Amino acid sequence: MTARARIRSFDASVTANEMALDGVNQEAEVGARTILDVLDAERELFEAKVNLLAARRDEAVARYTILSVSGGMTAKDLNLPVKIYDPSYHYRLVKEKWIGFDENKQGSSIFDMELPASWKKNSFFDFLY
Repeated sequence: MTARARIRSFDASVTANEMALDGVNQEAEVGARTILDVLDAERELFEAKVNLLAARRDEAVARYTILSVSGGMTAKDLNLPVKIYDPSYHYRLVKEKWIGFDENKQGSSIFDMELPASWKKNSFFDFLY
């Protein structure tokens, strides 16, 4: 069942339970129903309202999930008051750089950096020397 169909169904259930509660209250006033019957009708109305709200929540979550998956949940699309990330700008900053190499020292790597003296005593780093 679709989310909208569930909402329509639970909405009809709430309406029916409201009418049932009204009827039970009127019958209780004339002595045909007990307080327990009134409480049961109120519980059923409460459960119907909870189900309706859960169905509305599920529909909202489904809408936002579809929006997110389709790429519509960006800061630009949502008009958020934040600085917009520009991937092309950051790509241009790093497109010619390789991890572990410095732009000024061609061929230098992370293995050429100076380690602290305390690390040199550790046999774990022996493979670097």
